[in-house]
Amino acid sequence: MVGAHRGAASVICTAIALGAAYYVYSLTDKAKALARSSSGRYIQKGKHGAPASQDSHVVESNWTSNLLGAIWPYLNNSLQHAIAHDIEPAIQEALPTGIKRFRFIKCSLGETPPQIGPITVHLTSPDSVELDIRLDYSGDPEVKIAFNGVQVHVKRLVIKGHLVVTLKPLMSVLPICGAIQIMFLNPPDLDFELAGGISCTEFPTIVKVLREVLISRVNGALVMPNRIT
Repeated sequence: MVGAHRGAASVICTAIALGAAYYVYSLTDKAKALARSSSGRYIQKGKHGAPASQDSHVVESNWTSNLLGAIWPYLNNSLQHAIAHDIEPAIQEALPTGIKRFRFIKCSLGETPPQIGPITVHLTSPDSVELDIRLDYSGDPEVKIAFNGVQVHVKRLVIKGHLVVTLKPLMSVLPICGAIQIMFLNPPDLDFELAGGISCTEFPTIVKVLREVLISRVNGALVMPNRIT
């Protein structure tokens, strides 16, 4: 179920990329002009990015936050689908036999969408633009888990990372770019706390397996060199 656990991240990043299309379109003529100019200069980015130059542009991110707020209910639905079809079965398989009937009773990322930005746009070549995006989720999740007759809930959830969205090739006609690639440069920071059922002996095992499965799914789908195209 690769598509399921990629769904939410794909929707977030695609929305950002498409929302920036008009801005990218304004850069396209500049890119072509630089390509024709002997003095034209582009950022030559290494594996871990490059410092900003005259061909980098920092974009205000208020519009992305507003956009995410509008599509946030749909992202929550995507998350629930991923949980049911991929995450929950993977956790059940990884848990020891003594922990039975594991299931998510409720899973929502709450009402508060992630904070996006700053966004830095790099003209990396005459026909390619990269959007370096900071993602910070410290919201109000509603996640309840049941196992062995015990219920626990997620007290705190924090996700922080550096996304790179590549639009290539750029074109002077709609849809502006031929393809979109999305990835994290490095594994994102993931931290959470569970509360309730603290006295049960299985609690540390549940926390360990949850963390391992979630990190494995994100790394396998979205962390360089893996990417969504």
